[in-house]
Amino acid sequence: MKTLQVDGLKVAELRERKGWTQHTTGRRAGISRALVSAIEVGDRQPSPQVAKQLAEALGCDLDDLLVVS
Repeated sequence: MKTLQVDGLKVAELRERKGWTQHTTGRRAGISRALVSAIEVGDRQPSPQVAKQLAEALGCDLDDLLVVS
């Protein structure tokens, strides 16, 4: 079974396009600013549920956030 791998740079890029801070993104996704930061720099991978919440908050498909291999 494949694991979900979110590309933190894509998260940061989409967040910055919206002009949002990590705090704003976290609030909209229902997660902490620290977790947004950790995801963006690649220190943490979100759970599938959190990845879905991020995609919804950023207004994109979950596939847009995933690492392409």
